[in-house]
Amino acid sequence: MTWPFALYKFWVSRRDDREPAKKNRDAAQSLAVAELVMDRLPQLKFSKDQLKMFPPGLVRGFNESLKRNDDISMQF
Repeated sequence: MTWPFALYKFWVSRRDDREPAKKNRDAAQSLAVAELVMDRLPQLKFSKDQLKMFPPGLVRGFNESLKRNDDISMQF
């Protein structure tokens, strides 16, 4: 459940009704978990079924925020 957690925290950080301090924390946690998984736990990948839970725009925004060449939507 690592990747869904990271995407969920990213989604929460983008909500308009989220408190600003919490938005920043949520975004930082989301990206920290993603970086950790990509660097230290590359065997944990998204399945196509897991990606269906999230809007495509959210996944694209998450990829852009990572500022990496790794595209999580392509890791199956």
